[in-house]
Amino acid sequence: MYPNLEKVVNPYVKKKGREIKLLLLISILLSFLCFLLIYVGVTWESDKEVFLLFGGLEVLCITVIHVVRVLAFRRAKKLFQGFSEGQLHQMELECAEMQPILGIAVTSQTLISEMSMIPISDIVWVYQRNLTFSGVATMNTLVVADKNEKMHSILLSIKPGPFRSADKKSVEKILELIRRHSPRVYLGYSKELMKKYCNDFPGMVSQLENKMEEVS
Repeated sequence: MYPNLEKVVNPYVKKKGREIKLLLLISILLSFLCFLLIYVGVTWESDKEVFLLFGGLEVLCITVIHVVRVLAFRRAKKLFQGFSEGQLHQMELECAEMQPILGIAVTSQTLISEMSMIPISDIVWVYQRNLTFSGVATMNTLVVADKNEKMHSILLSIKPGPFRSADKKSVEKILELIRRHSPRVYLGYSKELMKKYCNDFPGMVSQLENKMEEVS
């Protein structure tokens, strides 16, 4: 019903081949394990036992993948229930005309990513956070604080590869789009903002709303 919107929200819509690749990888690993056990001298009473063991493991993996896929579709559907038909239709039109940046689409009403739809009007603070290991960025996220004092940690979609980090210009473009639709939202990380968030969040929201009224 909303194909362009679903491609952003549900990873199993835009990555239909993911399950097939995963199943092939599982099959290869199970076959390798079978040959390894034979190589080290493990004996089986019958070929039937081998077939049942590895067949059972593969069926289990297929079942787990299917369950995860079903849960993903249900969660996406549940996200849609928080918006009216008119809002969803508008988001669908806007998503059709834009290319998501690092897996994120920013419409006039909503910040949309995999399994996350946050109304622009609810956003208080946005900043990028890189989790590092030995000084190297290992995970790139966009942290979004909303008016309900909830922190959303959105994993940025970057090309696979060792020690890859999100392109700074792309992150800045996402922040600029958010600012365009919500001019007074707090952007970027600072110790002062974190202190205000932890110690006086209601005051932080009140200050933001006052700025919004000044703009309007």
